[in-house]
Amino acid sequence: MSVGIGLKNEKCQTQQPIEATMKLYFTLNRMGKMSNFRIIQSSGNAFADKYITSLFEFASSSFPPLPDYIKEDPYPLFYTVMINWNMSPNSYMGFSRN
Repeated sequence: MSVGIGLKNEKCQTQQPIEATMKLYFTLNRMGKMSNFRIIQSSGNAFADKYITSLFEFASSSFPPLPDYIKEDPYPLFYTVMINWNMSPNSYMGFSRN
């Protein structure tokens, strides 16, 4: 699976499990275009930060326009991303929107 341009061929440099939380902020304009993306709280792992950033940048190309009942433009969003990479086939990542 290729995710984002910057990570297509890059491998995680650690064999240690990564368990961390990231906090992200970005805005969406009326048309669903993402801007002002920033990491509010790093995971503490440069690869994980880059990977999650790449996921959001890649996904942002398919965000739909904002519904009419949302009046703010741009609309601010805060996400908490829970990372649990155990370097095993059963590892997972969790996402929640605050």
